[in-house]
Amino acid sequence: MLDVQKDEFIHSYIYRTHVLNGISDLSNIITSKGEWSSFPKLLKGTMHLYQPIDDSLYLHLLRDINRAEKTDKIFNNPVAYRFELECFFGKRNGKVRRQRNLPIKYCLECIQRHIKNCGYGIIIVTWFDNSFCPIHKTNLYIAKPKNRNEAIQALNCIYRGIHPEAYEKLSRRSEHFHDLREYSHKNTCDYIAPCLSEELYTFISENFKDFSVGMLGPRHRFINSLSKNNMMIMIYEAVKNSNYKPFKIFWNSFSEIKRIDAGVINRKSITEEMFKNSMVDCQNCKHLSCFSNLKIMPPRPDERLVRRCELNYSLLFNYLRKKGTSNYSEIIEIMKKMSTQEKILALSNFQESRFDQIY
Repeated sequence: MLDVQKDEFIHSYIYRTHVLNGISDLSNIITSKGEWSSFPKLLKGTMHLYQPIDDSLYLHLLRDINRAEKTDKIFNNPVAYRFELECFFGKRNGKVRRQRNLPIKYCLECIQRHIKNCGYGIIIVTWFDNSFCPIHKTNLYIAKPKNRNEAIQALNCIYRGIHPEAYEKLSRRSEHFHDLREYSHKNTCDYIAPCLSEELYTFISENFKDFSVGMLGPRHRFINSLSKNNMMIMIYEAVKNSNYKPFKIFWNSFSEIKRIDAGVINRKSITEEMFKNSMVDCQNCKHLSCFSNLKIMPPRPDERLVRRCELNYSLLFNYLRKKGTSNYSEIIEIMKKMSTQEKILALSNFQESRFDQIY
């Protein structure tokens, strides 16, 4: 595994890995039109080149280019970025959020300096969204390939510290420079699971009239909008930062921190925290779509789900529905009464039937 250089573009890191290992296929990072792909991926069959894999490193590199960003809404899924991380590692097929592809920009003096110091060149992550190099006080150059093959030939020149055949200097003279990483790596918020949000909604509804106008400000008149998440967020932030004693008692009594291992290859390499209802057991959660539910961590392809998560309530729910029990409350009651062995047997049978249908 190569070391990622400071401020290195993720495409540059993958490119250097391919070149060092004699891999000519760069379709995972360069489009057919000769631009950097808006969403890079690891090429199938090359995972071993990046071992040992630290998920947090690649999550950081993706966020450098505004990918796999973390939500800043307290009631949203704090690990929704796993979808893009799974696509990056080739563990999931799906369409990611579309963005414009990126032209190949470079500062020749920066590359030559890196070659002199380290023996090889790199592409800096901030170049893709700027036209100016703040170090050398000059506009960047842009390669002008017409297709992927020409782009590869251009990169072979650029990484050696020389201009490609087709290039031009960006004509717009602007010393404005911005680093998008200041926003993509921004601090996140508290995340609240559905089980605790229900209690929070009840608490706010019952105590709304006791909140002082000074505590909530203009929010005080929006009692009819409490069902809206954005209103709940504003009220939660206002009350949390106040000295309102009933809320502190409520929060200390009903909330606890839940840690979620969110890595894709190495699950424990990424950990997120959220607040959940301390009175609720996640293994008996009625919120099947909750991001803290056991089912959010899918099994590895080489293991049966029953071995990874014997008490997966989402599968039990579907199993009982297929057995003819359609009423939600009846299903919940049946699941509560089932012994562990009965659950394992039911999941085994259900998983076997699904396996037979697929294969």
